[in-house]
Amino acid sequence: MRFVGLVLVVACVLGVAPARAETGAKELAELALKKVSEDQDYLGAMDLFAKAFALSNDPQYLLDSGIAARRANLPQQAVVAYRRYLALLGPAIAREMHDQLIAEIEVITRASASLVVRTAGAPAEIELDRRPAGTASKDAPLVVLAPAAGALIHALRASRPGFVDAIRDVGNLAPDTTTELVLEPTLGRTTARITFASVPSGATLTSPAHLTLARTPQTLEIAPGDYEVTAHLADHDDRSQNVRVIAGEDRELVFHLAATPTWWHRHRAAVAIGAAAVVIVTGILVAPAVNDYFKPDAYIIDYHHPR
Repeated sequence: MRFVGLVLVVACVLGVAPARAETGAKELAELALKKVSEDQDYLGAMDLFAKAFALSNDPQYLLDSGIAARRANLPQQAVVAYRRYLALLGPAIAREMHDQLIAEIEVITRASASLVVRTAGAPAEIELDRRPAGTASKDAPLVVLAPAAGALIHALRASRPGFVDAIRDVGNLAPDTTTELVLEPTLGRTTARITFASVPSGATLTSPAHLTLARTPQTLEIAPGDYEVTAHLADHDDRSQNVRVIAGEDRELVFHLAATPTWWHRHRAAVAIGAAAVVIVTGILVAPAVNDYFKPDAYIIDYHHPR
């Protein structure tokens, strides 16, 4: 549109080096203009202008950001930037500029699909296609403008601290239509499901944290924290493991227990050595006697058969 081109030119001229902008904001604005002139990257320029505005609080950068969002086909971001620009300048804005921006907002709205987002209760932060769109609640719905050109599928997300995000895909949107949606984040889990097992099974589990544990296998809901759990099983060595429990992260913990060696297994080396020593000593003591026993004796009378 002729208006958009006019505003873009004005925004670029004023956005290059506003007198009151900080050096960092100027550099960001120059990078944004370079993205527009060299790469036609309006999305990147929008983000850079927004950062420049955050640094300098110069409304011109806010207007630049809205114009870049318009060119990037992001109607929600464009309208939000335009409305904020109007609110910041208030009566100081020229009447002609005011009327042009109001007209542009109307054009963008008619060309977009309006998604009226509510929650089932408390406020939640709403995102459209991973970009912040505003806050909605049951009593205060948020109107989100979504591009309606082509067969686009958009992702809406509602977030609330301590809750699991609610996500909804919306598509087949037509221009100048209104769709109402309810997105309610669900209450997040405050525990984790831990399955305890042992090899062999049937071990008794204990913990200094006074967890109520029984014999394996078993599954328990446990509050977040760090625990030391020890498995006991008759005729097996105890086995301890440290467990870090994180809410919502279920896991399985397996104790591999080694059989406790018997007295014979613990002392068989010593027994073998002792037995060998006995054999050796016995051989030393017995050998001379055996030799003497079988030695020919000069005093033995030979037995002769009668002639």
